[in-house]
Amino acid sequence: MTSPVGRSAHDRAATVLLAEAALVVALSVALGNLRLLELPGGGSISFGALPVLAFAATHGVSWGVRTGLCAGLAHALAGGTIIHPAQFALDYGLAYGALGLAGIACGRGAWSLRAGIVAAQAAQFACFVYSGLRFFAPPGAETGPALVYAAGYNAITVLPETAFALWLVPVLVAAYAVATGRDDRLPSARPARPLARRGRLAAASPISATACRPAPRSQRRAATTALRGGGASRLPQALPAHRPTFQQGAIFTRPAPFAPLPASAPQ
Repeated sequence: MTSPVGRSAHDRAATVLLAEAALVVALSVALGNLRLLELPGGGSISFGALPVLAFAATHGVSWGVRTGLCAGLAHALAGGTIIHPAQFALDYGLAYGALGLAGIACGRGAWSLRAGIVAAQAAQFACFVYSGLRFFAPPGAETGPALVYAAGYNAITVLPETAFALWLVPVLVAAYAVATGRDDRLPSARPARPLARRGRLAAASPISATACRPAPRSQRRAATTALRGGGASRLPQALPAHRPTFQQGAIFTRPAPFAPLPASAPQ
């Protein structure tokens, strides 16, 4: 059963996430109104996708998709072009929810972040093209020319927004990581590599894999007997140095063997 302390910490974390998601939706609507270019038919070049992409890249696909859906609904209520319920679902539901696909790069490297941004914008582009082909093409128009027109029309807006996102989203993610102390969200961070397997340790380390194991029980017992019986001079032979230490530039290195006790040591 979850303790009250753990439950309250979980509630606080969920509250913070909801507040961040609400702020992202508000920023998306505000930046969506800053249009660099407005085309006839409702298309425009804006920065409305940047907050959703950055939020998805820092919190994952699930939170990114849900926040994108809320942002699409907010854009529709703020003055979107709606001619059919299915067109509304495509242009403001699936298209903005697809921005959450940038969350596939959550906690990964910079190249994964760029790949996630491209995947999210490509999914949004596909939604826009199908919506334009299905609902904005002239009646009786052939599919081929209508598809080319829809793709070209939406490429005018999506391609510049993708270029801006590839440039600005890593900056936003890094700023969020620094402000919140979440270094694991830095786009340049790499997941720590696990230690090499036993079969590959000899190739990646200056010593063999046997030096990374503790000393055998027989050797430890012999060392204890040598100490109790006054045979301190036999200690280096009885217990080799098997305890590895870490140094920069190498995975493991063997320390120097134990020096024998002086002959004047008390017996």
